[in-house]
Amino acid sequence: MGTAGVGMGSGEQVRYGRQRRLLALLIALAVVSSPLPAAAQAGRWVSRPRVVPSQPPVGAPEAGDTSAATPGGERPTLRRRGEDVPRPSLPTETAGDEEVITIQATLVTIPVVVSDDYNRYLPFLRRHDFSLTEDNVPQEITFFAAENVPFHVALVLDVSRSAYLSIDDMRSAAEAFIDHLRPDDRVSVFTFSDRIRQLCPFTSNQAELRRAVARAKIEGGTRLYDAAYQILDGYLAPIEGRKAMILLTDGEDTTSRSYKPHNVLDRVVESDVLVYTVQYPSADPSQIIQPPILFPFPLPFPIPSPRPRRRPLFPFNPPQTGRSAGRQTPPVLGLEETFLQDLAVVSGGTHNPFTDLGRARTIFRAIAEELRHVYVLGYYPTRGLDQPGYRRVRVRVNRPEARVRARPGYVVTEAMARRNAAPATPLPSNARD
Repeated sequence: MGTAGVGMGSGEQVRYGRQRRLLALLIALAVVSSPLPAAAQAGRWVSRPRVVPSQPPVGAPEAGDTSAATPGGERPTLRRRGEDVPRPSLPTETAGDEEVITIQATLVTIPVVVSDDYNRYLPFLRRHDFSLTEDNVPQEITFFAAENVPFHVALVLDVSRSAYLSIDDMRSAAEAFIDHLRPDDRVSVFTFSDRIRQLCPFTSNQAELRRAVARAKIEGGTRLYDAAYQILDGYLAPIEGRKAMILLTDGEDTTSRSYKPHNVLDRVVESDVLVYTVQYPSADPSQIIQPPILFPFPLPFPIPSPRPRRRPLFPFNPPQTGRSAGRQTPPVLGLEETFLQDLAVVSGGTHNPFTDLGRARTIFRAIAEELRHVYVLGYYPTRGLDQPGYRRVRVRVNRPEARVRARPGYVVTEAMARRNAAPATPLPSNARD
């Protein structure tokens, strides 16, 4: 019995020891499998910081309040410390007796060509060589551009039926002009008949310009006035810098529907575009070979036919609606017969008639050469531009041999005068009392 009791006690101890070892093993496994906190560099234990919601600043909108939200749902601009307080805005009214000063800063530019008695251009002139007056009042020349400045040129070809016998001469003369362009000059080719077309945009690519000239073909009637006005107003007016239009035509108009000669002359006077007119002789109607009529229509309406010459339209006709009141005009005849000469006079360009191909090519080369010798003078008129009317301009050069050609003046239109009108000056605060 004693031996059995001792044996059973030893067995229980063995089982108890096994249970303790098993329990220790389970505890060790549990400890190993549990996630341990991350160790920081240098062997220090770190824990994730608690996220504490920050207190909203004083005056900030509560949650759900959109009355103070940024307009358009944009995120607010981040500023540095100390920049969160907006600066006080400047007062909109003048304090005390201070006056409101309005400055009109409209620069008037005048293209000028200077040559001698032998028609040789005078280069290398400087600003102090020129003097300028507006309505006999001396003006300060604040802008001066010498010769080597690129030009934008609209080359306009009349391709109506009356030009049937001259189309080859016109193409050859236009190519002579293209041959003498400078690399930076930009030219656009236009044609007009009963339709007005731009054959290529402004470009300095001579190959593209020649292809455009080659595409010029004879069509219907002659919208000379419509073409001149639309090209001036729609293509040249938006361009800044030097610009010119070369108009190659016989001067006959048969189908213009929107504009008359005085409209075109007025637009030229308002602009700063040099206009060179090159006139070929009108063809004898008996020699014109009419192109075949294609069906179905359209035919140009009204049907092209010579129109009777009218009485003088510019400047002897009475002022029409919308024209500037009290307006003086440059000395031009304003007749349809003299339309091309008048265009050249009011713009500062030249009128060039020709009868043969050699003369035409010489004219175009001379125009290309002249465009390289154009000075541009600019000034701010001492008389405000808030008064509509015609302003006479005269340019002089302090060289005895100098011969000056420039536009005789410009026009302040009623629309321009309204834009330049000074706003009403607010009364001082003490005057209101």
